[in-house]
Amino acid sequence: ATTEIYTLSLHDALPIRDYVYFPLGGNRRGAARAQLNLAIAMLASGLWHGASWTFVFWGAWHALMLVGLRGWRALRGDLAAAWFAGPAWRVVATSGFFLLVTLGWVFFRAASLEDAWILLAAMLDPRGLASLLTVKRLLLVIAGLYTLHVAEAWLRRDDGVRADALFRAIPWPVRGSLAA
Repeated sequence: ATTEIYTLSLHDALPIRDYVYFPLGGNRRGAARAQLNLAIAMLASGLWHGASWTFVFWGAWHALMLVGLRGWRALRGDLAAAWFAGPAWRVVATSGFFLLVTLGWVFFRAASLEDAWILLAAMLDPRGLASLLTVKRLLLVIAGLYTLHVAEAWLRRDDGVRADALFRAIPWPVRGSLAA
C-alpha cells in the first residue's frame, strides 16, 4: 500500500485543477481568462472543503493571492529589475507570502467569519505581545528555525545524498522532535 502512495502523480492529487481549472480552459484562452479561471477554481476549492462562508473566504483569499502573484510576476518581468531577483528579495517575498497564507488559514479553521476576524485582530494586535523579552524569544526561535531550514537545504543539494545519510543516522523520534 505504501508503494501506491509514492507512485501517485501530482496529476492525481489535484482534482480542482483537473475538474475545474482545465475544463474552464485553463490558461489556453489568454492571460485575463486564465486569471478568472484560477479565481473560480480557488473559490470552488473553498466550497469543496465546506459549505460555510469561512471556506468561501478562504478560497477567495487564495484566489486573490494567486491572481496577484501571477500579476506581480508579469509586472516584475516587464520591469526587468535586477533588485527583484536577489536573495534578499527572495527572503522578503517568501516570508511575506508565508505570512499571507498563514493568515488565510485562520478562515479555514474558524467556526465563523466573526470568529476569524476576532482571531486575526488578536494575532495582529501589537499590544498582545507581553514584553520585549517575548519578542526577543520569538525572534530567536524564528532565527533558529530558519537556520535549520538553511542547513537542511544545504544538505539536500546535490540530490540530497548528504541529507539522506545524515537523516538515516538520526533516530526517528529525534527527527520528529526536531521537526516539531
